[in-house]
Amino acid sequence: MPISKTNTPAQTALGKFYLHPWDSQVLVDWAKSLVLQGKTDEELVALSGMERSSREAILDQFGTVVLVNNIDVSFDELTAATAYLNDLRTRVLADKIDSEAAFAQVRPLAYDLDGIQLTGLSELDEDLNLVDSGVAPFHHDNLNATNKNVFIRRFFSEMRILEPLPTSGDTGRQRYDYELDTFNEGVSNVVLAVLSFLILLSLLSGAAV
Repeated sequence: MPISKTNTPAQTALGKFYLHPWDSQVLVDWAKSLVLQGKTDEELVALSGMERSSREAILDQFGTVVLVNNIDVSFDELTAATAYLNDLRTRVLADKIDSEAAFAQVRPLAYDLDGIQLTGLSELDEDLNLVDSGVAPFHHDNLNATNKNVFIRRFFSEMRILEPLPTSGDTGRQRYDYELDTFNEGVSNVVLAVLSFLILLSLLSGAAV
């Protein structure tokens, strides 16, 4: 039984795999679901039994499966993550997944400054932590323990993917470049001042003669 060439579950599974570095099971679960549907592809069956394998081995086998079956999957991390996040949003708004469970899947991104950033995620995460601790929220005035699902659904409804924040290395490089430019500019000014003084001194000496 052939696998569908356009396989949205494969793309969303890959997106979740990328966004959840602690969870390698998602690609194995995708393979298992197809095996349960009667798919007997050798590479797919092998992937379905790789629960204890490394992330690298699982991703490599997933790549083999989609290559052998000519499945249309993008391995670009942003493309895959976007597919997963859009699927998650659709299921939340259609009440096909509990909103708090869905938010738990994206919540770790609030603490990954080098990864994908989502609009409003850090603010809502902070306020939910405050409310859970019995403290008034800071960003959402009306948020409380009984209506948090309303705010989570609003978050998914308005969610957009932002450009990743500059890494610490990039920030350091930008600061270093700025400081180097400032230093070079200072040196140039000193050299120019010395040359101007020497020229003036030469002119004065010539006038004195």
